[in-house]
Amino acid sequence: MRMNRQRPDQGFTLIEILVVITIMAVLTSMVILTFSGADQRQLHEGEVERLALRLDLARQRAVQRNREVGLHLELNGFEFVELDPDVGGWRPLEQRPFQPAEYGTDVVLTLTVEGAGNESDDDDDPGLFDEPETDGVDQRPPDLVFFRSGEVTPFSLGYELADASQRWTVASDGLSSIQMTAAETP
Repeated sequence: MRMNRQRPDQGFTLIEILVVITIMAVLTSMVILTFSGADQRQLHEGEVERLALRLDLARQRAVQRNREVGLHLELNGFEFVELDPDVGGWRPLEQRPFQPAEYGTDVVLTLTVEGAGNESDDDDDPGLFDEPETDGVDQRPPDLVFFRSGEVTPFSLGYELADASQRWTVASDGLSSIQMTAAETP
């Protein structure tokens, strides 16, 4: 009569099982970290797309209402304004989709306007545009103007994360549509 003996090399040892579990845990954490970074990128990319669409809507509003629409760029956001010829100033637009936008300190907005020089202001001569807002009318000229003719001040608006890991540009040459591009980061 023959007895079946199990060979010692059948099955897994406890050490082998622990090694496999450790490898699986490391791979799983790498996948999760990769997806969380992608989620952040998609979140910011969506914000930039919304910004480009809002700028395009401002251009359309200027044409439809036959009034100039402007954009005031703030430290952590922006505000749309519309020229009110009755009072000779810029009134804030607060209805959707033109309500003011605020970003956290993790976003840096930079605006480059064609033809705008880096001239220093003369502090001894306060002009009309240095006056503060009164009765909801702002005397400051906007940083970017959408004209009733459909043209816009040629511009390039950079949207960059404070850690410089991601950057997008929203731009127009003044006549063509507003374009969004992702910039290469080092």
